[in-house]
Amino acid sequence: MLGNDIVDYSVDHKKYQEPRYIGRILNENEADHLSQSSDKNAFLWSLWAAKEASFKAQQKRNFKTIFSPSQFILDKYALEQLSAHDYTKPLNASLSFHSQNFKLFYSWPTNSCVHCLATTDSVLAANDIQSSCAMLQPEETHGNQSQQVRMLAQKLFRNNQITAQIERPAIAMSGYSKPGPPILVGQHNERLPHDISLSHHGEWLAVALLLKG
Repeated sequence: MLGNDIVDYSVDHKKYQEPRYIGRILNENEADHLSQSSDKNAFLWSLWAAKEASFKAQQKRNFKTIFSPSQFILDKYALEQLSAHDYTKPLNASLSFHSQNFKLFYSWPTNSCVHCLATTDSVLAANDIQSSCAMLQPEETHGNQSQQVRMLAQKLFRNNQITAQIERPAIAMSGYSKPGPPILVGQHNERLPHDISLSHHGEWLAVALLLKG
């Protein structure tokens, strides 16, 4: 299962100064590392991106999963890596949610943006996951990120000779329904095996594609 999240952390650049917010989304160990970080803004949103991406992957395993960020836990080694990391270089790390482990793949498209992929697959080939990030251009409508990220996904499909549309089938909850995680549907209305994840925030868009045979 695959999830991804992109965060333009220039949008909320002082959240790390809000103790109540930090208490809701980080556990004690993560909060301690945040307090010692030399770049608290980048560190906080790097943690958030990992938790959000992992939740998106977990929701595909169990759509009833409730997003409780402090329960998505980056291990000590991952926190140390992030604390010492050069945010211009990619980074691999890990996260756990109860008994489920996630592999994390980080990149920083600019010095004010973080992108994280999360997958439950323990063994992946180098090209199994492909992703694309893009910044909205001034002439593009910022209120229409959902459409723009789908257009970005289509470019990734074409690069992999995939003809598909993205759908979000409704899932039934207690007394209501809501759009579920995105899936790929082929030319004959068949569900394709590939796993897709979409995200957008601020001026940034991101798509991740897990290729399956």
